[in-house]
Amino acid sequence: MIVDLRLDSKRVLVVGGGREATKRVAAMAGEDCTITVVSPALSDAILGMVDSGRITAVRERADASVVERMRPDVVVAATDDRPLNRSLVDEARHRRILGYSSSDPQCSDFAHLAQAEFGGVVRVAVSTGGRSPAAAKLIRDEIRRAMEGVITTRLLQDIESRGRERASGAGAQ
Repeated sequence: MIVDLRLDSKRVLVVGGGREATKRVAAMAGEDCTITVVSPALSDAILGMVDSGRITAVRERADASVVERMRPDVVVAATDDRPLNRSLVDEARHRRILGYSSSDPQCSDFAHLAQAEFGGVVRVAVSTGGRSPAAAKLIRDEIRRAMEGVITTRLLQDIESRGRERASGAGAQ
């Protein structure tokens, strides 16, 4: 089942500071959520997001106790230490917190899908159920190319207009 997870006003804990953590943080940085990265080392991209005030970082080596201490709504375990990632997700699950492990998607509560976004209004997501993220990205890229002429600026404006009408109660039955 594919679900669009809304992170509005949520606290997200990302453990890890390398390439995988950077991808996950960048994907969530535009959401209206509070992101805290815990890692002894941080990528330049993560440091840039910290400097801009978009996220916060704690430079320390994490263990599963960080989940209890930080009390997040969502945990993203993105280290190169598979047992640590698993223990973070297990601790999150024990506390009824959604957890994701970059090294073991099968033990995760959710997946990061390959997404194509059009004008900030329409998103199309592709999943292979964790079997082949590379194939999902190829399919996403094909969808993006195919839809460029179909999803026009006018269509995006129409969708936004309908969303505003719905939010204001206009047209409600």
